[in-house]
Amino acid sequence: MGELAEKLAGVAQPASAPGREAKLRVDDTGDRIHIEPEGMQVPQYGKGLPWGMTAYRGPLRNQGDQPRIYVRDARLPEEMQGAGTGVAMYEHLARMGQAERLRFQSDGSVTNDAVNIWSALKRRGHDVQMASNHTYRPGPPEAPHLGRYETPDGGPMFWIDPQ
Repeated sequence: MGELAEKLAGVAQPASAPGREAKLRVDDTGDRIHIEPEGMQVPQYGKGLPWGMTAYRGPLRNQGDQPRIYVRDARLPEEMQGAGTGVAMYEHLARMGQAERLRFQSDGSVTNDAVNIWSALKRRGHDVQMASNHTYRPGPPEAPHLGRYETPDGGPMFWIDPQ
């Protein structure tokens, strides 16, 4: 079993206890879904991109006509990382995918942080699937945390199909 598969296997853990989950603000406008922590008072991430998560609902050109929910980008300020907020945002989309009977999936290139979040979803009981054909592209020596797992065909690295 490879390092990534071992990370994804993990030990099952229940979702957060009631009242302890992150409070999220969701803006769901048709095909675009933006999620951010409620009460977030930090400036936007560079290039005009907002903090939080942006996902889209609909078909992808290179993946057939089947509509799906897919993560476009997710980012949190450093002081909010490690508190379960990222997992809560992804889990909100996973539940939305189940409710709408849509696949919820990642991009074809994911960071180590995204791998950790998909692993957490698996530990919480979601049926997370992982592409078997992936490679790891290390980050530069001055920023090894920028390494990425990638699929050669641009298909999703991770996904959860509706049950």
